[in-house]
Formats: sequence, structure tokens, C-alpha cells
Amino acid sequence: MHLVEGDVVNAGQVLAEIDPRPYQVQLEPAEAALAHDQALLGNAKVDVERYTKLLSNDAIPKSSWTHKPRWSRSTPSRNMLARTTPPR
Repeated sequence: MHLVEGDVVNAGQVLAEIDPRPYQVQLEPAEAALAHDQALLGNAKVDVERYTKLLSNDAIPKSSWTHKPRWSRSTPSRNMLARTTPPR
């Protein structure tokens, strides 16, 4: 605390500081998970592009493509969730 009882408080004066360390401890793994998910998303986009080209040239069977779109959609969802879910 930056003041004691009875002190005059001015507008904009810092009254207390919150220790950022517990929040930093929660933030670091969340940032690592986000970076991981962003890398997965990048790989998924490359895979979708690759499979789309291969499929359009009939270079691969359609059955090898069926799991890719679902997988590529799940990664952005995890990425969005990681950005919007506050740490506990």
C-alpha cells in the first residue's frame, strides 16, 4: 500500500499495487499453448492447401482427405478458445 489511513488522496494517485507474479505464472503456459496451437493451425492450413491441390488433380483418393477438414477446423477453435478463456 502506498498510503496509510487518513492520508489525503489525489486523483490519479496509486493506492495499491497488485503483485503480478501469480498472474505471470498462469500467463506463461497459456502463451506457450497459444503458440503451439498457432503452429498447429499453420500446419493445418498447409495440409489443407496441399490436399486440396492433390485432390483436384486426382492424385489422392477422397478417403485420405475426409479427416483433414475436420481436423483443420478444430485447431482454429482451440486457438480462439485459448485467446478468450481467462486463466484460473
